[in-house]
Amino acid sequence: MGGWWQELLVGWIVFFVIPKGVFIPVFGAMYRAMRNTDEQDRLDEIYLAELAARGDDGGDPVHARFRRRPVKPRDSGPRRESTAKLRQPS
Repeated sequence: MGGWWQELLVGWIVFFVIPKGVFIPVFGAMYRAMRNTDEQDRLDEIYLAELAARGDDGGDPVHARFRRRPVKPRDSGPRRESTAKLRQPS
């Protein structure tokens, strides 16, 4: 490289500017996640208090294997029509 001031400038960028460009957004995202979690905890507490006031416990959670899956609507687009034509005997 060139002079000592260029090495000092590159060292400053590498050791101070780049880490701040990485760590500050990461800590900002972590803080937002923590704040969102606190807000969700507050909403959950209100919801559970309303359930208890009604005398409803919300029911037992159902294991995903036993949950009913929603029925998919049948599409009637051009793809379905061309498939129907292929199935017809000629």
